[in-house]
Amino acid sequence: MNKQYPFRLPPLPYGYEALSPYLCEQQLKAHYIGHFGAHIDRLNAILADKRFLWSRPLGGIISLCERNPALPSSAKILRTAREIIFHEAYFFGMSPPKSGRPNGELSAAINACFRSLPEFEREFSAVATELFGSGWTLLTTDAKGVLSIVGAETHELPAVKGQILLACDMWEHSYYLQYPADKKAYLSNWFRVIDWDYCARKFSDYNNIALKGAEIGQKKRGFLRNLR
Repeated sequence: MNKQYPFRLPPLPYGYEALSPYLCEQQLKAHYIGHFGAHIDRLNAILADKRFLWSRPLGGIISLCERNPALPSSAKILRTAREIIFHEAYFFGMSPPKSGRPNGELSAAINACFRSLPEFEREFSAVATELFGSGWTLLTTDAKGVLSIVGAETHELPAVKGQILLACDMWEHSYYLQYPADKKAYLSNWFRVIDWDYCARKFSDYNNIALKGAEIGQKKRGFLRNLR
């Protein structure tokens, strides 16, 4: 997605039919344009008279509103911006079916935190299906590479610490055309289109940035100690 206001719906890296039969073209297109696109339009409308936010990237807008809840329309901005972040992670975290398994550092982290990929899928599914009503289920990593599964019910979109690696939209609009009243079948098939290569890159990039930040912090603390 483009970095500054006005934000635009980014092109998908695959065709609307590419995830079939797990997510059909009709369902994917309705969700992508009708819901993801609507959130982007809504945020642009909220920001239209807030010129002081126009030059900031989406993450910067979120950080500013989290630190300054008294800003005009801060709650609306946070709610809508987080929906965009979650939807972006959802759509770009999928791809036409590949090997279906993570590898490298991400695979090791999944095994360390959940014992195995099947056990991760069981835990993730449990959190997703036990949401009261609708919401989101996320896989996140912290700066130390520790993975967590986060459930967000209904309109309670939390401030996410660390990096979102995976996001599964458990709102009915994400599956009702293809899986009416059957979110377990939807979730089971969603696992088949996860782009683990994309998730592994996000995991590696985030932890490399965190490692560099820690190294800079250590050098700064050492420099300050030498001044004493």
